[in-house]
Amino acid sequence: MRRRRRAPCRARPERRRLRGLGQAEVTGSTWSSRFRVHHRVADRYRNGRLLLAGDAAHVHSPAGGQGMNTGIQDGYALGHAIAAGRLDDYEAQRRPVARRVVAFTHRMTRVATARNAAARTARNIALPLLGPRPVPGHIGPSTSPGTAVSSRVSSTVSNCRSS
Repeated sequence: MRRRRRAPCRARPERRRLRGLGQAEVTGSTWSSRFRVHHRVADRYRNGRLLLAGDAAHVHSPAGGQGMNTGIQDGYALGHAIAAGRLDDYEAQRRPVARRVVAFTHRMTRVATARNAAARTARNIALPLLGPRPVPGHIGPSTSPGTAVSSRVSSTVSNCRSS
């Protein structure tokens, strides 16, 4: 039995012109969908022999661009913990970092998706005035929330750097 292919979901083109402050003009759309943002951190990163890292351990908005970095750092920290035989230290080291990243991206998402007209206006005026700025250092030990990785370097990495 052959299955019928569904036609792609197509939104009706907008008749009105939409324009944001200093942005391009949107006259219609061919396709659209909903994107739901979830902010979660696993209760535990370890349950017996099961270990979580990256997107399995935490999920959040892409705001702030910290997701991939945090996941890579989780993998590095987990590999280091396995090599050192200190798996119990992994969760204690990485879960607080994930909580800070998730809290930070949640705040950024709320600012970006403000529904109140006054809040949107204030945001649209303030952001260009602020210009590009580094993430405040008080969020994590470094300049961004996902960069709290042990500064101790393994002998493998040290050997690679010297060659």
